[in-house]
Amino acid sequence: MREFFDTSVLIAAFHGGHVHHLPSLKRFAAAEKKHSACGIHSLAEVYAVMTVLPVKPMIPPEQALLFVEEIRSRLESQALPIPRPRHRPPHPDTLTRARPSCIGRLAHLTAGFAQLVATKMIAD
Repeated sequence: MREFFDTSVLIAAFHGGHVHHLPSLKRFAAAEKKHSACGIHSLAEVYAVMTVLPVKPMIPPEQALLFVEEIRSRLESQALPIPRPRHRPPHPDTLTRARPSCIGRLAHLTAGFAQLVATKMIAD
């Protein structure tokens, strides 16, 4: 691998109004799968960002998927290593040792979120 594309470069390559559009597009257009890569997470980030950009007209999800497919055709997708935590993980009994008032609030928030999701799914 010779070059690794960050999400910011990929967004700039596909968004014509980006200040770095031309140099990013030029670099992306010259990319070859044999020598170029991006993180797997960048595919999801490009889709997410492109579908919520505050541009008129908005970029439809189908168009954002075409961008992702173009990235996959030109760049090798690589999973980045997950760094090991530098601190000791919390004890498994942490929740049971929490104050009862905190556990009650957590249960209330969880139930509220579940109800919100269920309501949204029914409405859609």
